[in-house]
Amino acid sequence: MRAAIRPVGLLTGLAVLAGLAGLAVLAGCGSGGHGSPARHGTETLVFSTHQLTGNLDFTAAASGVFKAVGSFAEVGSSDQSRAVFPHGSFLVTHPRSKAAKVTSQSVNHASCVATEIERAPYTISGGTGRYKGISGTGTAIITFTARLPRLKNGSCDLSSTVSLVPGTATTTIRAVGRVRLP
Repeated sequence: MRAAIRPVGLLTGLAVLAGLAGLAVLAGCGSGGHGSPARHGTETLVFSTHQLTGNLDFTAAASGVFKAVGSFAEVGSSDQSRAVFPHGSFLVTHPRSKAAKVTSQSVNHASCVATEIERAPYTISGGTGRYKGISGTGTAIITFTARLPRLKNGSCDLSSTVSLVPGTATTTIRAVGRVRLP
């Protein structure tokens, strides 16, 4: 798999795409209520993918107001994505790449592992099934890591187009926000 990366803005494009996918999952990984009255509070969602390009598929785990394991697939370029779970679905609205903010970029020159961290807001609405009436907002921390190949001289390849070491890309998203289920 080939991905173009630059030493500056090293993983921004990939992390933003993964982040958008993740934001959608973050918001909707729960299994819903059990006929209880309105529930609200802090929800923490953690999900990851090893995909690097195309429509990203994430695995997810939610804890807080609701607990569940779920997924969010085929995140495209839209600013709204639908999270689908066994007991319903909901929309996650996430900003396009301009709203995501890169907070750090680094390369560990001993291991050639490149890391980029971003922050981005998200909102939740449009629920169906157990998620009917869900609402929420929060911030996601998106972490993208991948190993860069080494050059013959032993340094990390930071060229403008480089093939990442296959199987080393990981995007992890940890989202924390407030949700309300009626």
